[in-house]
Amino acid sequence: RRVWDKNNTTALRDGAYGGAEKERLQIERGTVIFVVPLRCALCTRASEKFNELVSRLTRLCFPREKINKSWPALALTLVLERALKTRSRWSTYIGALPYDLDAVIMWHRKQSHALLVHTAAHDFLFQTDRMRSSFHSKILLALERDEALRRQTSPNLLAFALKHISWQTFRWALAIVGAYSFTLPSDESCALLPFADMLNARTGYNNARLFAAGHHFMKMEAIRTIPAGDQIYNTYGQLSNAELLCRYGYVDIPNPYSSALVNIKRSAAGFPRSYAAKTLARVRLAYRRCAIQHPGKLPLFSPQNRKRSAIVRWLLARNPHESSSILAHAIETALSSHQRFLRTNGDGFDRSGITQSRISPRHRRHEHEQHRSERRAALAIQLRAGEASLLEAWHRVLAERGKCRVSSRGEESLDHKGGAP
Repeated sequence: RRVWDKNNTTALRDGAYGGAEKERLQIERGTVIFVVPLRCALCTRASEKFNELVSRLTRLCFPREKINKSWPALALTLVLERALKTRSRWSTYIGALPYDLDAVIMWHRKQSHALLVHTAAHDFLFQTDRMRSSFHSKILLALERDEALRRQTSPNLLAFALKHISWQTFRWALAIVGAYSFTLPSDESCALLPFADMLNARTGYNNARLFAAGHHFMKMEAIRTIPAGDQIYNTYGQLSNAELLCRYGYVDIPNPYSSALVNIKRSAAGFPRSYAAKTLARVRLAYRRCAIQHPGKLPLFSPQNRKRSAIVRWLLARNPHESSSILAHAIETALSSHQRFLRTNGDGFDRSGITQSRISPRHRRHEHEQHRSERRAALAIQLRAGEASLLEAWHRVLAERGKCRVSSRGEESLDHKGGAP
């Protein structure tokens, strides 16, 4: 590890974001903060002991994915390397990784569905269910019964994998890969890079980025001037709070890229004679739910859901009055759901309600499990409060300023002298 000589940094722990780096001296834009050799990277091909087994297993279970870019392949490698303990060359790094994560894949299934239903994070729950099903029906089944894999793998290595690969360890590794991995520019492979992943992430505060430094090193470079005393942030991108919670286990307050989920199709059912409702029901690409973002300069709908929002954008441009009425009804329905949840659980989530009723009595006996459940309930409450404020802003816009019209570029504007809020 090589660190810039003039840099003076202090490692710290931040309760909201985990590990961090705080600057004692000002760092100018373009300064290399530290350099990490690629030989330190933990990736599937770098694991000499498990490379062949993980590659064969990935080809059997996920044939469409490239092994060097596959998150499940890297997660399996991490599980097996962690099981080696001190015999692994990455034992010190793996030992420093957190085990108690708040990414949604680590939540209890009943708790996650109870806390996140009707939020923008709800669709991610189905992805988690599909990954759980794929693990049991593909990965475990291949390890136990696939004859080709048994012929090509030594019995001791196969027994070692069966002993240590479980859904609990696999989902932990998936959460680690999702939160800490980088894409290497040489071959676009997915890898865990020690020391580079210790920086905090906060939406809108990105001041450092990882770049290639030749063929054998990666450098963290300041992309703007960092004043003395400020943290070094390497963010995940312009993500909503729902995406941050599902993938990385935290929310940012405030977050200018937050989104909320509204059910367009259900609201259109109340307008049976309208042109917009008939078109929405007829077109095949019309999805049930669409994500909306803050009114203003941002797009009307989340860019991550272009297919879902294309039909609604077209309807708002073609028939703005009836389409905006449908959108207003969908927003009111979603807002009432969030407000009802916050009234029920917003004040006493740690004493009664969701955290006490959604976990089993066996888990309730453990204080650590109770604290974890309360922490995740608090994250869900923060997520819902942010979505409720966003829906309230849209409700005021539609109520006070009339109908929306959508430009050809997909950005919303309002028929009002004052312009967008």
